[in-house]
Amino acid sequence: MKKKRRLRRFIGWGIATFIVGTIVATNGFYNLRYILAEDLYTSQHRYLAKYLLPGSSLSQIAYQFMHPALVNLFPSGSAQDVSGVPTASQITKSIQVQTLHENGFTAHEITIAHPSWLHLVKTTGGPDGRGLTLRESMNLYHAVAGINAGGFNDPGGDGNGGTPIGLIIINGKLISPASYLAGTNQVMGMTAGGKWFMGAYSTSYMLSQHVKYAIQFGPELIANGKVLVTGTDGWGYAPRTVIGQKANGAIVFYVNDGRWGNGFWDVGASLGQVASILASQGVVNAFNLDGGGSATMMVHFPGKPAQLVNTPDTNNPPYGMRFLPDAFMIIPPRA
Repeated sequence: MKKKRRLRRFIGWGIATFIVGTIVATNGFYNLRYILAEDLYTSQHRYLAKYLLPGSSLSQIAYQFMHPALVNLFPSGSAQDVSGVPTASQITKSIQVQTLHENGFTAHEITIAHPSWLHLVKTTGGPDGRGLTLRESMNLYHAVAGINAGGFNDPGGDGNGGTPIGLIIINGKLISPASYLAGTNQVMGMTAGGKWFMGAYSTSYMLSQHVKYAIQFGPELIANGKVLVTGTDGWGYAPRTVIGQKANGAIVFYVNDGRWGNGFWDVGASLGQVASILASQGVVNAFNLDGGGSATMMVHFPGKPAQLVNTPDTNNPPYGMRFLPDAFMIIPPRA
């Protein structure tokens, strides 16, 4: 299966390279070149975007990417949720998994009824300084669901995941300092009272408010029920990872495949498409996380084997998923 997947991806990239070469050579299909340039701009291969578009168009992409919509949300008070140690049956009933087949991508969602089960965890410290895979991390933390979270330094493009980039606060402690990440300078997390917050906040402010956890990435997709992005916003089409919350407090994990992982037409989603899907399902707040080859989702129902839900765009045998610096996980209370 892995060999077939890699072969499909290789054929897809080969066809895409031929098409792009033809398009550039004939100076045609400006809209398609623009979309491809957006995809490159938000990847490790940003330098290639200059071969597709003139400088003025690249400046437009850069401006959209670096100036996302921003709404500051920092609610007071405490969230209400169940307490006590759940049974295996209660855990299973609290988690819903669904797959959506959209035009150009396949999306996967996990909805978790209890927001107090959500945790941001550190996943560095693997062999040779690498990060852990999501599967390894879920085993370590006894999680029943998980997705990747923030970005990491990856100069060689190997997906080592051992050095996080950007702010990380876990259990009120600063794990990684804030850093300048063009287009991803927003934060989200949970307040001391267990309520969703997001926006542009200083590290000192968040620590003074004793937030439970926070992660730096972005941009915001939905805030207080208002959709903030409607198109690509400089991000193109790609695999995505997004975290959201409904008005009733339920947490939503979202991941979509792309880059031909499930066939030639499996391109990926724009931020606007993701926001539209989530808003239609009642998500009132949503925040974009690290996507691309890092986009990974797993679920582990009690009494069953852990399951990789999506098709990650990464060549990392025998793991089948990228090494990560951190992750969002659903960890029910244990006796």
